[in-house]
Amino acid sequence: MLRASTFFSVFVLGGCNALLGNAEAGAQGESTTGTDDTAARDGGTTSKSKIPEKADSGESNEQPPDDFACVTWTLPDLQTNENCKKRRVQVIRKGVHSPSALVIERTREGGRLGIAMHDKLTEEGSRLLLDQFVPTSDPSVLPTITMQAFDSGEFYHCGTAAALAPLGSSNFHLVYQTSRNGELIYVPVNEKGPVGKAEVVTNGIVSPTTVSLAASSTNGDLLLTYFDPKAGSLYSRVRTSGGFEPRSLVEQGFVSNGLPGAGQSSAAFDESNHPVVAYHRVENLVASQPIFNERADTTWSGAKEIEVRGNNMRGYSIALGIYKKRHYVAYFSADSAGKRFSLNFGSWDNPGDNISPVVLIREIYVNDALVPHANVAMAIDRFGLVHLAAVIPNGPHATIRYLRQTGDVDKSWLVDDVDETVTPVGASSTWVDTALVDIAVDEKSRPHIVYHLNTDDSIHYASYFDR
Repeated sequence: MLRASTFFSVFVLGGCNALLGNAEAGAQGESTTGTDDTAARDGGTTSKSKIPEKADSGESNEQPPDDFACVTWTLPDLQTNENCKKRRVQVIRKGVHSPSALVIERTREGGRLGIAMHDKLTEEGSRLLLDQFVPTSDPSVLPTITMQAFDSGEFYHCGTAAALAPLGSSNFHLVYQTSRNGELIYVPVNEKGPVGKAEVVTNGIVSPTTVSLAASSTNGDLLLTYFDPKAGSLYSRVRTSGGFEPRSLVEQGFVSNGLPGAGQSSAAFDESNHPVVAYHRVENLVASQPIFNERADTTWSGAKEIEVRGNNMRGYSIALGIYKKRHYVAYFSADSAGKRFSLNFGSWDNPGDNISPVVLIREIYVNDALVPHANVAMAIDRFGLVHLAAVIPNGPHATIRYLRQTGDVDKSWLVDDVDETVTPVGASSTWVDTALVDIAVDEKSRPHIVYHLNTDDSIHYASYFDR
């Protein structure tokens, strides 16, 4: 049982748009304690947050650590390997309803995690939640969590799409959507909350949409990709030290109301610091293709088909990662009927290389072709090993699965089930899918996985500290 030592610090802001030009004021919000954010809304005692003494910051190793497969992480009593008992799942946020966005990122130094999530309060209103904490090495102790809520008001949705990326050594870039005027808002965030001046990146972006962020480790540039459903186009904007550059068209002509997955994207910078993106191109009501694209100067002109199956393919969810010159992509695809999915993985070095993706998991049955309840996220550790976290549907239910490459010559995969009790919700009429998962890794190749559990409306954090 987890000891009740969690401390929560919550900032409740007056509205999504209240951040604009006033982020400094938002970061000075009231702090409260509690076991979820109820105390912050109803009034609580004030205190100062502190980093736990046993905080883990992912100290470095010289070689990739040994790893091993374990049975389901949520069933520690069934683990026969003592080290497997250190794999744990914790509830870090209660009362999160029907989220359409959930992302995790890690600061480059200090080991602090940031988790941004959408929380649907009513049919007319929702808010963006941002939690930050440094994990504890003791699985029986909940971490100290700084919690913030960006409330867009009774009749507006806030945070229906969101993305995080590391900023400098210890901060985050945050981009999120609000339905007030369809804005995408950018704001930098430190350990206490928003800082500096928030900006409107664009407006007129309706839901459902997706956004993706990537931060350059070379010069600190930020790459944002986002889908405009009304225009049927995927766009990008790069933020440099001088601010956001003009909008750039990645690709247009998407049939956005034809298939799920339209315009879903994953952004990155390659070894040469060029902006790159992987996405699902939807050309008609039957087929879609996973695409990789590269920007030369200010023009996206390097579109490359990752897999070609003509009218026999539907793509859903996509994750892109780069280590040195090696590119990696993971995504789901289905046949034209849309009921049998597979999780695919491909890699390549040079633009002209054949990709030839392989199937990691096949014969995945989905209950609703328009809301597949399938999702995949990727992180690459400092040794070049790929880590995947995925929601694997099985009819109306789903499993959170963790896959990690080993350091052997064949780069084989270790596969663990994290949680087998996921029951996502979503409706074809809204195309909102709550089958959400994301992953980050630290210097010791430990995964930090976050996912939503619909049965108790909570956000779960999964990791392990066996090294």
